[in-house]
Amino acid sequence: MMSIVRKRKKKECFDAMYDAPYILLPIYPLACADFGGILAEVINNRAEKKPDEPMDLILCVNFMRATQRLRESILPHLKSEAMTFFAGMSGLAKRW
Repeated sequence: MMSIVRKRKKKECFDAMYDAPYILLPIYPLACADFGGILAEVINNRAEKKPDEPMDLILCVNFMRATQRLRESILPHLKSEAMTFFAGMSGLAKRW
């Protein structure tokens, strides 16, 4: 039962992030891996279907190197063609 709930929540998160021009993401350290995977799916899909629409990520955090940790959670899941979109069309800052 728990995995069905998680799948539903993941789908809801994906749909909301896919449609939004900007994403406000309150995040804590242990959630970087989960949200990094979902964000990578969103970026992969937007790079393919909405390549001209920017996607800004606004992080609400209270831990060091949050942007770097989230970026490291996203990159391994990106398709090669989504790397350019991520670098040029998504607004995740390189430093905090």
